[in-house]
Amino acid sequence: MNLPKNRRVLPRIHALAVLAAGVFTLSAVHAALPVVSDGETVVFSEDFADNSNKWTSVAGEPVVKHALIADSFWGPSIISDGKDVASNAYLPKIVDLADGPISVYFRVRTENPRGTDGSRFEITLRESTGNHLVTLSLRPALPVGIAYRDPAGKGTRTNVGSTSRLFKKPGALVSFKLVVTPGKDRFPATAEVFYYDETKAVYTSLGKAADVVNLTTGKFNRLSIFSRNGEKGATWFDSVAVAQAAK
Repeated sequence: MNLPKNRRVLPRIHALAVLAAGVFTLSAVHAALPVVSDGETVVFSEDFADNSNKWTSVAGEPVVKHALIADSFWGPSIISDGKDVASNAYLPKIVDLADGPISVYFRVRTENPRGTDGSRFEITLRESTGNHLVTLSLRPALPVGIAYRDPAGKGTRTNVGSTSRLFKKPGALVSFKLVVTPGKDRFPATAEVFYYDETKAVYTSLGKAADVVNLTTGKFNRLSIFSRNGEKGATWFDSVAVAQAAK
């Protein structure tokens, strides 16, 4: 993976001190999945040890607008080029919101915790038909955004709490979860964002879009992950999981 030259060594990550094409290559000790809340069953997991889940637009070498899976991370194959990188993967089965709330867990690492240079990352849960979706969009120093279709079917976005206090230094690993909860009659649903508090070992809410998420079927079968390079680096996904709580 092509990472910034000023890469700081993290716990579980050690530099190989290999300089190739002007960038350092790093190797990471295999990371565990994000902490999953009690009472939830994991239906999809990804630790990026390889591309066995068949994420799209993954290159074997640096290619503009393509991602790279290496060192147990997914991210841009070329950093700091201002390009968008996105990959999609299918879940092993359809996850139906009628069966209970759905949680999308993910852990990320960013090289530019201030995030004011345009770097952004997203994760999206997509329906199997109708293509309605729920997207969590973040910039490390700006408000978290939840994108969805409102009850009238119009695309909209709700900004919730900031993550600036979470990304305190380059290379920090931060865990989040996006929870989609069925409404009284299933739809509209609620989408809420949490971050994992390492000190208290609990997920803490950053905010939610309450009872306004319009879905077609509430049956999800795809995930999308996205990273936009900024001038000073980008964000890499360390792991992803989808889980469901009993109704």
